[in-house]
Amino acid sequence: MQSYPIYFTPLYKDYVWGGRKLVDLCGRSIPYTKAAESWEIADRKEGMSIVENGVYQGLSLHDLVRLYGKELMGEREEKFPLLIKLIDAKQSLSVQVHPGDAQKSPLIEPKTELWYVLEAAASGGVFAGFSQQMTPTTFVKAVEEKELLSYLQRKEVKKGDAVFIPGGMIHAILQGTFLLEIQENSDTTYRIYDWQRGRKLHIPEALSVLDWEINPPILCAQKKGKNCTKVHQSPHFSIEKWTTSQLWKGPFSRFSIIFLLEGKGSIQVDDVVEDLTPFRACLIPASASFFSIELQKGSYLRIW
Repeated sequence: MQSYPIYFTPLYKDYVWGGRKLVDLCGRSIPYTKAAESWEIADRKEGMSIVENGVYQGLSLHDLVRLYGKELMGEREEKFPLLIKLIDAKQSLSVQVHPGDAQKSPLIEPKTELWYVLEAAASGGVFAGFSQQMTPTTFVKAVEEKELLSYLQRKEVKKGDAVFIPGGMIHAILQGTFLLEIQENSDTTYRIYDWQRGRKLHIPEALSVLDWEINPPILCAQKKGKNCTKVHQSPHFSIEKWTTSQLWKGPFSRFSIIFLLEGKGSIQVDDVVEDLTPFRACLIPASASFFSIELQKGSYLRIW
């Protein structure tokens, strides 16, 4: 496999709660009057990324997985393991839950995710976890009596905050929040409360996967160093924030994704150099012998 910085054409979703951040903040041209999500890197039938640059231009991400599996990802898998999204919550998303690893089956895809906040209004925030001990009985009663929101942990968030949502945790992104979502490659969502929008709810399914013991701090305890902040580390993905140029030498056991948060710079992977564009995700194959970031100013995330 030829290793170089791979960009994909964004895929836009016009869900009811979306807004105009992808146009006004990111300078995107979108096919709708508003957009809720931009799928930056996705290997799914309902949203497949297509390479927009280099020798693999026009191939799908799944083509790359099929042709170059281990060289691309570091290990051979049937699909790319992560899904990278931008989410613009002009209105609040539904209160929902995703299955955890324990519920994985041929019909259920577990979904653990992390939100990295790019911008948040004063009214913005998140729900994450319960504010008190719950049981299936108290949960159903709260749903039936339309009191569920009073049992959820709410937290205001600001630019640069990170929120980790393991599978099984009840959660919602609230209006006015624009963020990057890093998640397992899954689209299994059980909707619990939807702000009277009339969409289908999935209470029995939610009951089967909710983790009643999850009540951790909402915000990730980011460990700040001189040039690098360790945002999060888990078996599913690790994330660092960098504010300086940096060189990484192979061999690599896993792919990397670079996401420029602000400023400008360039990325070199082996012999190929590409500009970095704010709010765009760039994939670096595991087979690269090295990659380097030249940052004139700003900051970026490395996800792997």
